[in-house]
Amino acid sequence: MQDGMSLCVVGSGSGGNCSILAVRTGGHSSAILIDIGLSPELAAEPLQAVGLGPRDVTDVLLTHFDGDHYDSGCFGQLPSSVTLRFHRAQLDRAKRAGAAKEQSVLFAEEFVLHGMRVRPLLLQHDLQGTVAYRFCHPHGDLGYVTDCGQATGALIEHLRDVSVLAIESNYDRAMELTSARPWFLKKRIMGGCGHLSNDQTRELVRAIQPRGKVILLHLSEECNQPNRILPLYEDHDPPDVDDIILSSQDTPTSWIEVQSATKPESQIDIVRRALDL
Repeated sequence: MQDGMSLCVVGSGSGGNCSILAVRTGGHSSAILIDIGLSPELAAEPLQAVGLGPRDVTDVLLTHFDGDHYDSGCFGQLPSSVTLRFHRAQLDRAKRAGAAKEQSVLFAEEFVLHGMRVRPLLLQHDLQGTVAYRFCHPHGDLGYVTDCGQATGALIEHLRDVSVLAIESNYDRAMELTSARPWFLKKRIMGGCGHLSNDQTRELVRAIQPRGKVILLHLSEECNQPNRILPLYEDHDPPDVDDIILSSQDTPTSWIEVQSATKPESQIDIVRRALDL
């Protein structure tokens, strides 16, 4: 099988989050779980579809320790050889979650894993933050970010021009404001350290300018709907709506290949090129 990497979002939402990153380097294949808020049994079928199994899972990379992203019981179902990796700034939260174990590895800077560079960026989310990842493989880059609450210049630069982008699009603002949720919860979600709205995500995607598919994560079951999201991508500004993949709480996505692609010229680029002639 050709070297590269592929992503499958097993499930994403307030009921639990888990994605699989399958990495192929030098003829060897392995799997990394991004978050473990769902039973590993749910990942078995997607793994089998690419010729892998639970024993091929080598690592779990956490974005953060909220209960829908890390479940100690779910992690305990994995083979004891699996390494749990999380940001050093989250150590106190990890201890409270019972996750600071012998097979845990802490990071604060870029590291190499299975022949790819993993570049983490710590962002604000509640008390101890969430990590946005850029996975850099010779065949393409993957950006992965959820529960970040706001767009920042650092985040845009961190993920700019990735081949594939997985990013939360949690709520529709109007639905959130008119929902029966208590005000303190609405304030947490919309206050800049909670989640991204559909409109915030669209503007962030425009700024990042991914070269291929965009997978939207963590859609609120109560305060979001596909018909509130997809029209935002029908404006002829890349990515096209056909490049948008909506994740689900209950149904895994297909496998999305992460590979470099030639980004189509924008109207600005076309004008600049014409002026240079």
